Amino acid sequence: MTDFPTGVTAGLFLAGATMTWLGWVLLPFRIGTFFVPGDFAKVHARLRPWIWLFRIHLLGTSSR
Repeated sequence: MTDFPTGVTAGLFLAGATMTWLGWVLLPFRIGTFFVPGDFAKVHARLRPWIWLFRIHLLGTSSR
């Protein structure tokens, strides 16, 4: 790992991973507060529409 760009990329990756982990550890509440276990079964029952919902939400609609 003597290559400068590789070292910078590795350092930024480790810094990002550390910040993500610290953010999760220092979060004053847990993710389970927002989700009820029964929610996952409901989503799994209609998985395909949920995937499209998130696809459109994240990527937008096609402009063709």
